Amino acid sequence: MIDLKDGKGIYGFLCKIDNKLYIGSSENLIKRFKEHIKGRKSNIRLQRAIKKYGLNNFCFIIFEFYNLNDKALLTDFETTYISYFNF
Repeated sequence: MIDLKDGKGIYGFLCKIDNKLYIGSSENLIKRFKEHIKGRKSNIRLQRAIKKYGLNNFCFIIFEFYNLNDKALLTDFETTYISYFNF
């Protein structure tokens, strides 16, 4: 089992209703997850979808974990993941 404490990585929220995927990166996955579900410092499109469909209709996905100290590199990985999907 992977310990999420201080976990860095690429994550996504997948809406089970419309199959839309919201991708992000964070240096602290747990903190970022909490920010999204509380509506703080969150993507406005994701917040609108959560309000419309309800949080219970979303899956939180962690695509990859990283042990990086370079935030710019983490953002580059996020951009790469976004390019994999047809938005």
